[in-house]
Amino acid sequence: MEVLFQKYLENQCTPEETETLLTWLMVDEYSQEQKDLINRLLSSHPEISKPLPKVLQHRLQKNWETTLRKIEEKENEGSKLNKLSWVRYAAVLLLIAGIGAYLSLHNKTPSKPAATSSAKELTRQTRKDLAPGGNRAVLTLGDGSTIVLDNAKNGILAQQGNTKVLKLNGKLSYNPGNARHDETVYNTISTPRGGQYQIELPDGSQVWLNAVSSIRFPAAFAGNERKVEITGEAYFEVAKNAAMPFKVVIATPSENGTEIEVTGTRFNIMAYNDEAAVKTTLLEGSVKINQESKAVPLKPGQQARWHDKSIKIIDHVDTEEAVAWKNGYFQFASASLQQVMRQIARWYDVDISYAGKVPERRFGGKISRDNNASEVLKVLELSKVKFRIEDKRIIVTP
Repeated sequence: MEVLFQKYLENQCTPEETETLLTWLMVDEYSQEQKDLINRLLSSHPEISKPLPKVLQHRLQKNWETTLRKIEEKENEGSKLNKLSWVRYAAVLLLIAGIGAYLSLHNKTPSKPAATSSAKELTRQTRKDLAPGGNRAVLTLGDGSTIVLDNAKNGILAQQGNTKVLKLNGKLSYNPGNARHDETVYNTISTPRGGQYQIELPDGSQVWLNAVSSIRFPAAFAGNERKVEITGEAYFEVAKNAAMPFKVVIATPSENGTEIEVTGTRFNIMAYNDEAAVKTTLLEGSVKINQESKAVPLKPGQQARWHDKSIKIIDHVDTEEAVAWKNGYFQFASASLQQVMRQIARWYDVDISYAGKVPERRFGGKISRDNNASEVLKVLELSKVKFRIEDKRIIVTP
């Protein structure tokens, strides 16, 4: 971000880089990381905090004029201008307003340019915005005690028998040691709305949890199988161990313990209670879906969908779409408005309500989950659906 800011001051940013800076600044409250970066920028660019109107405003005004000229050129060429352009290029105003707000909050008041009506309006809009989710989860240990992972410091969080539970840079890992475990102790990691988390299980398998999801597993695997239970959505990269098959039990009430048996593979399970079907998408390796007396195998590139015990296999699915959330994106392919809004509700920790009849729309495309909710909604509004944010609620109107 520091490099991007320097490029911006030198009028070298692309529209996409400008948008990244805008998204970074358009939050109600800066994180510690953002505060630290802004302090470094103020130290390395004293012209920002001292003669702001004369130096910075001149550079930003020049950049603003350049972007306006680009917009006019596109319009004159008859090209279809993205409706987000005015937001992207208004970064000029928001960079002034954002840094100015930060300085005033920390009693470092520079001489500031008079705020334009556009800047004031955009600042008012950001207060109604919703920040994206992040690494948030709660770990429940075998004795019932809990640890809020987003607040926990890096290092050893707990020890259960010979197993050490460690957190490092937003990831939880288990080191079971070499000693024998006489008693099986189970842990559970749960993400709230607006949360996600990565876990390395005791056998080295990697698991990513999406929002409103959980995984229950032993602190050390023993016996002739490795078994975990999940709710919600999870992506797995399972460590290979042919002598000890890996099994995932879907613990949602509607599934009544449907089990997915794995040897060593990469796959995604989406099993939210409010979705019409459970989906298991295989990227690599092989799995079997065990359901009562049935065992249905999957090949890479296939997706199993089922509801009420009726399994349907879809060939040649877009595996990138299935794991887009894990890679930091919303990705849709002919998704209904309700499907889209359920994902938004989980990620932005917001309730959804519909004013009037739900519009019949289908959505396709890819949007970064790092954006504030307003940016995502502006993209969706290109399909002639309207949204407004009121506190912790998004209201959809035809």
